[in-house]
Amino acid sequence: MSMQPFMEEYPDAQSKPAPAPFDSADSDIVLHSDDGVDFRTYRFLLSMASSVFTGMFASSKCATDQAVSIVPLYEPASLVTVFLTFCHPNLSLPTAKSVQEAAEWYRILDKFLVEPGKQWARQEIMKFVGEEPVAVYVQACRFNWKEEAEHAAHQTLKFPLGKLTTSYNAGLSIVPAQTMQPLWMYHTMCTETMINVLTDTYWADFWSEELFNGPEDDGDMTPPPDSLFSAEPSFCCSTKTFNLYGLPAMRLYVKKWWFAYIDDVRAALMEIPDIDKALEPERFFKAIKIAGECKTCCPQALPKLTSFARYDLIPGLTRAVKQVFDPALTFRMILI
Repeated sequence: MSMQPFMEEYPDAQSKPAPAPFDSADSDIVLHSDDGVDFRTYRFLLSMASSVFTGMFASSKCATDQAVSIVPLYEPASLVTVFLTFCHPNLSLPTAKSVQEAAEWYRILDKFLVEPGKQWARQEIMKFVGEEPVAVYVQACRFNWKEEAEHAAHQTLKFPLGKLTTSYNAGLSIVPAQTMQPLWMYHTMCTETMINVLTDTYWADFWSEELFNGPEDDGDMTPPPDSLFSAEPSFCCSTKTFNLYGLPAMRLYVKKWWFAYIDDVRAALMEIPDIDKALEPERFFKAIKIAGECKTCCPQALPKLTSFARYDLIPGLTRAVKQVFDPALTFRMILI
């Protein structure tokens, strides 16, 4: 523990007092930061908040009626302030300006075993997961937080891999370099498995199940005429076929504007493997333009594609990502 025994004299002649409320004249203990700031406070507050101080006071031979005791700490005044802010009632907690700042708050609160404070600092770190998932991932690995590490890894999918690897220039001194490799691998594997969902083979197999084994199968192999696909060759706007179950004699005819939508989503996910990109308005522009050339398809294309995206494509992409991320295996790799 980064504390020394009680002292009766100030360790630094250049010490300066901390600002209110840590300057009470009737205090019974002084915490001396390593940058020369004296924080005057009360033993009972420290004991109530920190089991470390509870044990220290219980084992101390220092009489309670002696002169004010001094405890030197190997921590800067900024961190001592955060620690004491959590110990004192009715003080407003600060808001972290960075992942690193919040992580230092967690470190000192963990050092003094301030359990409610640790939960608060943990939440402060996680506030940055949407904007800085790699930095949060590093801190989660540093503190052995399994769920937070997994969540941060998933959030990296909202960024291109190149940006993650080139813009991140901190954290490798906190965790081993090999800790980062599973994260880059996870991002790459998620991209690859999403692209696999956006292939003819995947949807030929999927729609084969819909046609022949679906819950609403009534024995008729032909789906409704306004569907995205059909087993009938006269299906309008169909320029490409799928071979069902790989058999040339069993063909499925698909709308050409569906292919335009799939191609656009594939290009977007290759750059940033964020599932939500499948529902971005610009993903539909090219497909709707093609569908606009057909009087039958024009009024149906957008609702049909939107329904396909929500109820078929996004669930398919989600299943694919879940297969990549085996949480137990991945986290064991992270902590190597």
